[in-house]
Amino acid sequence: MRILIVGLGYAGKRFLSAFYEINRERARNSQSMINLAYINRSPIEVGIPSYTDIASALSQFMPDIVVVAVTDGEHFNILQKLNGYRGFIICEKPLVNRCDNLPLVESCMQNTAGFAMDMVERYSAVTSTLKDYVRQHGLMLSRAHFIWGKDRINDHRRTSGAVSEIVHPLDLIEHVIGDTAPLEYHSAIGTYSDFSVSGSSILDSLYVGARLNKAIVTGYSSFVNIERQRTVDFIFTKPDGFSVYAHAVYDTPTWDSDLLTIWDPDRPDKTPLRELVTDNGTAGMGALTIAKLTQLSRAAVDYTEGRIQPDTPFCDLDNSLRLQKLLNLVELNAKAVGPYRIRGSRRPADPATLTDEILG
Repeated sequence: MRILIVGLGYAGKRFLSAFYEINRERARNSQSMINLAYINRSPIEVGIPSYTDIASALSQFMPDIVVVAVTDGEHFNILQKLNGYRGFIICEKPLVNRCDNLPLVESCMQNTAGFAMDMVERYSAVTSTLKDYVRQHGLMLSRAHFIWGKDRINDHRRTSGAVSEIVHPLDLIEHVIGDTAPLEYHSAIGTYSDFSVSGSSILDSLYVGARLNKAIVTGYSSFVNIERQRTVDFIFTKPDGFSVYAHAVYDTPTWDSDLLTIWDPDRPDKTPLRELVTDNGTAGMGALTIAKLTQLSRAAVDYTEGRIQPDTPFCDLDNSLRLQKLLNLVELNAKAVGPYRIRGSRRPADPATLTDEILG
């Protein structure tokens, strides 16, 4: 098994840690090790082979899996260079930017053995538990609302803006509800500022309204949230017409620490119908912040090696393209507020002073 990571910045190093974790598991089970290599603008001393370009890496290293972990604005360029590639691709989110040619992306990816966009919250025990509960009890979604944000003011990393953040809860809600019609865009408000080194007018926050079948979905996502906040509230209707509430919290107080509470609002004692507090296996791992990412990475390895279907479906190419079309609609039609100055003359923070917990 050979895996090539394209881009060894913050996201790429997290994938590298995830594959190291998988290799530790494979060593304990006397399995063969995964061979890793990377492409980066400048070589980094991480103890694995490096390549200078996609063409030479594909021909010389012949990877079974390619991880696209470059910054948002470079995804389209890398995916074009992977045209005709027949292995498995994991791509960071969002798939591409609004101005990029989606039909060309779809065409370039037609020969892949598999595709997964990094919708990492699908891999939380909170998400799978809630999804199973909805299915087992025949619940219908009536209303969903999310708040999904963090502080990226003065962040040194380039970004396409809040569309890169809002894609998580939008995918999460669709995934929990299951095989229904996709989200339909209704309205949006977007705020623009100089929070990012990417420019003086970057989308820092979005408020979105949408429909999922007959349910209303609203939410706020921001890169200028002072504290990391990732919550999704659901109101379901049972077959008997009564309501069930669910409150899901992600990455609080630390990354991969998630919480789920499901309850009946009509019960006087408010005893939870289901409650879960989980670190998603972090305690038994060799590194922090990679528990859910390791599950995604392991699923890609298992599928590539043995065509083992994943317990949690990948956000495959069709879903990734559809989500990107939704993000494009949101960004294109959002009523704009700003731009305004928030970062001002401050220099970007020194990456050496920032932990993964802060960056996440």
